[in-house]
Amino acid sequence: MTKANETIIHIHNRMSVILPLGREKEWLPPRPGAHFVPPFPAELVTNHPVIPKMNRATFNSPKAITA
Repeated sequence: MTKANETIIHIHNRMSVILPLGREKEWLPPRPGAHFVPPFPAELVTNHPVIPKMNRATFNSPKAITA
């Protein structure tokens, strides 16, 4: 997890790390140690509303992405 970018912050203060292709070695170095990964650029992220049932692990339907 990393801090949320401007697109996600209204939903939550953290977001999943999204690595640009080719930067995997920067995030997973061969030596021990934590590395901070900045939030993915907000202009490259989109979001859309989902229905509350989306929180249920058993819910599996295309209707999850309808507002």
